[in-house]
Amino acid sequence: MLEVERGRTVENNNDILDLWKCHICKEAQYLFLVVPLNRINENKKPTPVFSRVVHRVEPFFRKDNYVNVYGAAIIGY
Repeated sequence: MLEVERGRTVENNNDILDLWKCHICKEAQYLFLVVPLNRINENKKPTPVFSRVVHRVEPFFRKDNYVNVYGAAIIGY
């Protein structure tokens, strides 16, 4: 499954939603999530989107937290 995000990826929990959609889809085994490296916030400062998404998705692949997804590739642009 391929999802391309922009803008409010972390603020709207779209990264977790995309992982959930992949988890419940019987045909999808891998998630390819394309997210911005950074996002300029309302204070004109960069917010690290890519690193936050990696940090949030990684726990779902630890033992005892497994989801029905074989792997996730987080790609930053």
